[in-house]
Amino acid sequence: MPPQKERLTKSHLVSLTKGGQKKTVRGVLFDTVYAPAETARVACVISTKRVKRAVDRNRIRRKMYHAWMMVTPHKPYHVILYPQAHVLRVAQQTLQDELTHTLTTLH
Repeated sequence: MPPQKERLTKSHLVSLTKGGQKKTVRGVLFDTVYAPAETARVACVISTKRVKRAVDRNRIRRKMYHAWMMVTPHKPYHVILYPQAHVLRVAQQTLQDELTHTLTTLH
């Protein structure tokens, strides 16, 4: 889990999902919604519809946050990650590579 100062709060999530400046990048392992900001912050959102078991949702969330902490974004963005269910079966290095590629393509 990232430190508190790197996590999106509820007010950030509401403003990001309702705001008009957000952009979306679709990927193989996860979808990314982002908007420019003063500091880099992240949230990982997994619905019960995609992954039924809470244990699996928490494991995916931990994997995503670990990948985020290993990869530092070049520019500050507020980022929401929406992982796919098959992230459970993917190696951590593959997840980090995909996240690195996604963060370098943000503009």
